Order: sequence, then C-alpha cells, then structure tokens
Amino acid sequence: MPHLVTHNANAFGSRLKYWRKQAGLSQLQFACKAEVSPRHLSFLETGRSRPNAAIVLQLSECLQLPLREQNELLRLAGLAPAFPDQDFSQTELEPYRHAIQRMLQKHNPFPAWSLNRWGDVIEANETAQRLFPALRQAGVNLYQSFMQNNEWKRVIENWEEVAQAAFQHLLKDAARYPHDRKLSDMIEAMYALLGSSKPAESAPQGPGILTQLNVNGQTLEMTTLVAQFGPVTDVFLSELKVELMYPVSVEGERVLKAWQTAVVSD
Repeated sequence: MPHLVTHNANAFGSRLKYWRKQAGLSQLQFACKAEVSPRHLSFLETGRSRPNAAIVLQLSECLQLPLREQNELLRLAGLAPAFPDQDFSQTELEPYRHAIQRMLQKHNPFPAWSLNRWGDVIEANETAQRLFPALRQAGVNLYQSFMQNNEWKRVIENWEEVAQAAFQHLLKDAARYPHDRKLSDMIEAMYALLGSSKPAESAPQGPGILTQLNVNGQTLEMTTLVAQFGPVTDVFLSELKVELMYPVSVEGERVLKAWQTAVVSD
C-alpha cells in the first residue's frame, strides 16, 4: 500500500522556523548556509511555497537534524519519509545486531548494554545482568528502572550523583526530539522522582563523573563509554547506542575478573 501523506504548509513552515531558531540562525544566515535564496526560505516558512523532498532534506541536513526529525519535516510537507525505521529483528539489520552482540559479549567481565532512543534496553551482557538483575527483564527502561528500583541504589554508592548526570543526559537527548511526547513524559517523571535530590553545588573533581559500584563490599570506580554506529540511513540504527562501563584502575579490573570467575564456578 502506498504511503499516504497530507500537506500542511503552516505546520511545515512553523517546524522549519522552530529548528532554524534553535540553531540560532536568522533567515538570512540560514539561507546563506543552506544555499537557498532568502526569499524562497521566507516563502517556505510562511507556507507560501510548497517544498519538494530535495529542499526539505537539504535544509534538514544543514540544520543537522536527526533522521527521525527529517522524516517528520517531510511528513509535514506532505511528502513520504526518506529514511526507513526498521524493527531491529529485521533480516537486513542482522549485521548490526551481530556487531552489538559481539561487543557486549567481549566486554565481559565489565557491564554493558544497548539502548534505543528512549532508554529501553535492547540487550545487556552477563555482567550487567548479574550486577543489575532488573536488566534481565525484556524491554525494561533503563532510566525508569534506575529511578524506581532500589537494587540500583544498593550497587551504586553515589546513586544521587549518577542519577542527576543521567537526567541531564536525557535532557540533552530531548533537545534533539522536542516534540516526542514519550520522552517528555519520561523527563517529567524523572524530575518528580529527583525532587528531593539536588544537583551537586560544586563542579565534579576530575575530568568526569565516575560511577562507584559496590562489588562484594569493594568500591570500584567506573567510567562509561557510549558507542554508536557511523553514518547510517535507518532511523532506529541512528538512535541506537551502546553503553560500556570500564573500571578506571587495574585493581578494579582484577576485582571484576575475579568476581566473574567466582560466579561462573558457582
């Protein structure tokens, strides 16, 4: 069945204007940067001109919009989406699934997981599931579980500091998807849960915030690396990310390796 679309000039123009202002550009600056005439850009924003797919993608790329938002601009212009949004189980995405599975498996005995744009856990490695049993539940939302499940607080000694950092990270993600109701609802819920937890009054000591894990009574400081695929044209893949935790000390590595060995032998 063909993709049915309807055109709403005012909606498209308003959304384009919103993103232009978010980028801090005047109409003239945006027109010059996107290599279109200021008159044509003005007509697009006011709905006096109807865009074609090429100009929508040209303007979207200039604004560095996420693929999902580019598709939305196309929809508002009465055009079909340019980028597929496939289910991760699709055969075409198998090489990407395999790459992530290998990454997670090889990251043991350190915790790691993959997430979609809302923080729903796609997959977690064995170490992560042992440390945080909530991750064994299919489709669990990392942010919601982290905020509501006390088992995270038992393992993460500086939970409040990490929770505030996670909240700020989610706010930055939300800035890229300001019209996502699900993301907005998550932020409101997290804000309510963090109401009694105040951000640190002073800047963190050192280059970053470390997560302090309690493993067998020992405190291990961990840093997190976030990995994403390179240039892709699928919406789901463009939003997929892998979070890998690393101990910052040799002693931390030793403790986690010994802990994994003991668990496996049991």
